[in-house]
Amino acid sequence: MASISRIEEPRYLKAEIKSHVPEDDEDWDLDSMPIWQDNMLQSHLWRKWESELEPMGFNWQKFQKLISLCTDSFKLWIERKRDWQDVIKEIERTIDEESGLLRQL
Repeated sequence: MASISRIEEPRYLKAEIKSHVPEDDEDWDLDSMPIWQDNMLQSHLWRKWESELEPMGFNWQKFQKLISLCTDSFKLWIERKRDWQDVIKEIERTIDEESGLLRQL
C-alpha cells in the first residue's frame, strides 16, 4: 500500500470550508464548491506531498483528479464524521488504485 507522510490536520482549512456550508444543509452536494473552492485544500496537500507523489507518476493535474475521488471522505471530515487520519488512509488507497492505472498506461 502507498504510504504518504502523515500531516497535521489543516483545521484552519476545515473551518474555512465549513464557513461556506449552510448550517441547516445536511445534503450539500458532494462536488460542492466549498470543499474545492479556490483550490485551498488541494494546494495545501500538494505542497506537503509533491515530492512523494511525483516519483509515483503524479503531477498537479493528476493529483487534483486523485483528490476529487476522495470528495466523500473530505465531506465527512468537514462534518466531523470522519477523522483526519482516516481521510489520509482513503487517499492512500486511492493512490494505490490510481498509481496502478498509471503504470498500465
